Amino acid sequence: MADYTNSLGVNALTLDDINKQYGINATKEYAQQVAQKQLDTQLATLAQQGKTYEQNAYSESRKKDLDYFDQFRQSQYNTAGKGITGGMQGLGEQSLNLGRNSDLANIYNSLSQQKSGLDAQGNEYRTASNTYADQLYSDNLTKAQGLIDSDFNKRLSVAQQDWSNKLAREQFEYEKMMASMSGGSGGSGGGSGRKSSGSSAKKLTAAQQADADWFRQTYSGFSNNSQKDGLYYQYRGELGGLGFSDAEINAMQKAYETNLSNTSEARRKVNPTPAKKTTSNANKALNKVKAYEKTTKKSSVTKTKANKNSILGRLLGW
Repeated sequence: MADYTNSLGVNALTLDDINKQYGINATKEYAQQVAQKQLDTQLATLAQQGKTYEQNAYSESRKKDLDYFDQFRQSQYNTAGKGITGGMQGLGEQSLNLGRNSDLANIYNSLSQQKSGLDAQGNEYRTASNTYADQLYSDNLTKAQGLIDSDFNKRLSVAQQDWSNKLAREQFEYEKMMASMSGGSGGSGGGSGRKSSGSSAKKLTAAQQADADWFRQTYSGFSNNSQKDGLYYQYRGELGGLGFSDAEINAMQKAYETNLSNTSEARRKVNPTPAKKTTSNANKALNKVKAYEKTTKKSSVTKTKANKNSILGRLLGW
């Protein structure tokens, strides 16, 4: 598939292309950056909340200190006015100290619990951030791959259609040439370079046998008469040397001439042309074929098979 799509000039988009065209960054680094930015915002919120807890605790403890200071002062005033002994005064101050320490301990214990809660929340945020980064990376990668596949399939479809249109045009030109040669192809087709069947008696080399097997398999595999005719016409001068009998060659020649006659007759019925113009076109086409025969007579089937990637070769399905 890779060679085929490359031959059509179709290449898949990259992740960088997707980022530029659709704004989807499917890299892991990008997902981690987004997750880290979100985590930083969450941790900053927790830090600010921690400062608020501390300020509240400080304000509450300061208020308690002032409250107990007033109670101490009131206690000393009452003791002096009522003549209470020093021992009794000491018990009162001790009781106030114990109350103050207890209240302050409660304030700071509450602050400690609040900070522990913020720390736990921060750890949860960090764990969730890692999970979010992985999920964002997976989601963006899935979206990017979907866009890559969709874009590739669209451009491949267009390229395939263009290729089909090109082959159709070449097929039309080929059939047009074959039809124009129908007036004089019979004489040139039967004897251009055919070797006698006597040469088939000699033992073929491995390369010749491979060529003969390839021709038989390809010819019999074609369901389209124009493909068979094109294959026979190109290799007809070499078949005798590859072990084909006169009967086999004559049968292919007869089928070739019959198909040419039918094609020419059908085209004349659909689009009749003046006799003079038809004769001129036929002569021109025949001269081209004769010139082509002079070159193909000097080449072997093995060398000719190297041309299977030519336009005519692709046209005939090689």
